[in-house]
Amino acid sequence: MRNFKVILLISIFSLIGSFFIFRAIEIYGPLITPDSVYYLQASENFKEGLGVKVKDAEGLKPLVHFPPLYPVFISFFDDLRVPNVLLSFITNFLLGLFMFIATNSLFSSILSVVLFSVSPNHTFNFSRLWSETLSLPLILLAIIFLWRYLNSRRMIFLLIFSLLVSISSLVRYANLFFILVIFTIPLIYRISFSHLVLSVILSSAGFIFWHVLNLMVLQGSLARDFSFHIFSFDHVLTFLKTLKLYIPRGASIHYLFGVPIYFFVVPLIVLGTVILIFFIVRENFHDLKKLLSFSDIEKVLLVCSICYVIFIFLSISFADYYIPPDLRIMSPFFVLMFSFVFIFVYRVLKFKLASLPLLFGFLIGYFSHSFSFINAARLDPVDYNNPRYANLEIISEVKKLPEGAIIYSNAPDLIYFHTRKASSSVPFKFYPATTRTNKKFDENLKRMFNRLKENDGFLVIIYSVKRPYLPTEEELTSKLNLRLYVKTKDGVIYKAGE
Repeated sequence: MRNFKVILLISIFSLIGSFFIFRAIEIYGPLITPDSVYYLQASENFKEGLGVKVKDAEGLKPLVHFPPLYPVFISFFDDLRVPNVLLSFITNFLLGLFMFIATNSLFSSILSVVLFSVSPNHTFNFSRLWSETLSLPLILLAIIFLWRYLNSRRMIFLLIFSLLVSISSLVRYANLFFILVIFTIPLIYRISFSHLVLSVILSSAGFIFWHVLNLMVLQGSLARDFSFHIFSFDHVLTFLKTLKLYIPRGASIHYLFGVPIYFFVVPLIVLGTVILIFFIVRENFHDLKKLLSFSDIEKVLLVCSICYVIFIFLSISFADYYIPPDLRIMSPFFVLMFSFVFIFVYRVLKFKLASLPLLFGFLIGYFSHSFSFINAARLDPVDYNNPRYANLEIISEVKKLPEGAIIYSNAPDLIYFHTRKASSSVPFKFYPATTRTNKKFDENLKRMFNRLKENDGFLVIIYSVKRPYLPTEEELTSKLNLRLYVKTKDGVIYKAGE
């Protein structure tokens, strides 16, 4: 009876939390960003029986730049608001259930659901058509089964954990951070070598299968055009020089990797506050040791949080194609660290002397993080559902272009979303968020021009889309023989000249 009551109450509060997401996307649906368009196009092609592929000016290609499971998942829904609201509810529920198992307190589980569901991080992700909406509940499920395995050493829990990691890596490649977790856990717990090897093999199976399928069968290419190399100090220095690219415009120095620094330091502040209090009141060290003895779940969450940050840094350092660790990429870190801090604070609040200062410190840290997150999210208002994009005159002109025409543009994602016409990006001058220039830029420009000329294609420039890694209209017209086809106040269409 008690279990039914717990599940019912957690479900009710989770449903209330997901209602806020529904209200946020009720009218226009989930916010559409450049990445969302790839998911949307791949899901539409999958629904039509064409596979998990995207189409550009050169035809259908396997979707390797992003993992396949999220486009497959949303292809089963005609209304894209449904998966966001549904996954928001599932994530809230899993977090609440997770907290109840960890603390054995219904109050703490409900409080965690309330705080998490109204957090800017949750709203930021679940109001957009992003794979994080499916990735976050899978991460929580994986951690629950890892924790159960460490408590019981039952193989079934390890197998389920490994399969969840394998599946989640086909939703977000970054979820391979769990492999780093698997190698780190033996430093804390005794795990048999055979269990370790089996878990690593199963956890990486999905990622390996998807890339082998694309490389060997579908003749695709390696994800994200990675150029791997041996770790070098010089490359790390190059990365550090580009950190300013990760700091949102207008944000102050309290951002680290594009994420408010508050939540990096809140656990340290909480820990330091507790230690300071005990030293001031000269409590005995037995209590202090008990206070700082992390539970198994706290250890797992802390290890996962640290491993995630390390994995993101290694992904950046070992590949020339940097992945900017922005608010979106760091959202799993928020969920993991929120869970760790919440459980730690709940446990420590039982110590009378530490209660009020610690609770105050936690709330200050939480709301400071929230306000900073809101400020940073406001700096990236991209939403292709916004009428300011739909009502562009240049979009109306693109709709008039012949069906099946070859199109290149500085905004192929925006064009596809509003016209359903496939197009390719103009060549990169340098790779996004990096200092690495495209050495084949001129060669790629020439190839684009020849395709436009041979196929009577079109070059579309949309003025409201600013991407510094792409050539400007002036650069394109100075390097290529282009003739004006259509000009509007918000864009221009060119054709190849004679």
